[in-house]
Amino acid sequence: MIKKLLTSFGLSLWAVLALAQGQEAMTFSRTMRDPIKAAMAGSDLISTDNVAFAWEGNAASLPFSPNTMDAALSYASWAPKSLSSNNLAFGAGAAFAERFGVSAGFALDRYSALGDTYSDFSPENMVASLAAGVKISDMLSAGVSCMYLKQRLLSDVAYNAFSLSANLLWRISPSFDAAAAVANLGSKISDKAGNSFSQPASVRAGVQYRISSLKANLGGDWFFSGNYSAAVGAEYGIADIFFLRAGYRYSSAGAVVPSHLALGAGLQFKGIHLDFTYLTAGEALANTIVAGLGFRF
Repeated sequence: MIKKLLTSFGLSLWAVLALAQGQEAMTFSRTMRDPIKAAMAGSDLISTDNVAFAWEGNAASLPFSPNTMDAALSYASWAPKSLSSNNLAFGAGAAFAERFGVSAGFALDRYSALGDTYSDFSPENMVASLAAGVKISDMLSAGVSCMYLKQRLLSDVAYNAFSLSANLLWRISPSFDAAAAVANLGSKISDKAGNSFSQPASVRAGVQYRISSLKANLGGDWFFSGNYSAAVGAEYGIADIFFLRAGYRYSSAGAVVPSHLALGAGLQFKGIHLDFTYLTAGEALANTIVAGLGFRF
């Protein structure tokens, strides 16, 4: 009896933590799976030369991409000090006819079996997404992305949802871009107890300034839940081969992505790029590692 009670309590606690944070559900939809964005603490809302993960970022960046195709695979050991998970993600983005772009992606998060003594079930999250962008003018583009989300807490307990994001990108000058979005709009999710949770929807805005080999970003989210988050980050390229990146995010207490410091580096040669990011400073995300391998042409 004690064993059953402990198991039930542990599963219930895990479900509350994983399903909702600050009355928000499916919070894994805001996980940074792109190691390049993660290295700048998610401050890069533009990413016109990095569109493999545009399906989770800014679909409006696709038509401005200088590359015909960008594809990448990423792995993350996410939040090892809290609900640790191993995350795999794939993304691809393509631009064509100088006015259109499309992106697609898939991600799977797998948690260690909850309470190895009592259960051998491994909870998991899954994301499948499609995105498209179009140039409205030489200076303005719009994009939309749709995510299908699935969360399995137990073998017989699963939740499904769809979310929609709409994005704009304004090329103010050759060196200065601005972006705005309404992200993660979707229906509410209800559990078996009748509790209802909203998805982590927000209004997003950001700018990027480029000078020589330096990119500097500033971005922020205002969540419909009342929480907020702001991030600053930069990337410096050396001979267009080696890249250094850093960023810091400050978030309110209940925000989906907690405050943290990000450090990263990348190597690019003949279209192949290898990227590595380490998240630290914030207790919840400390020691998170995100790595990726991609190819663009």
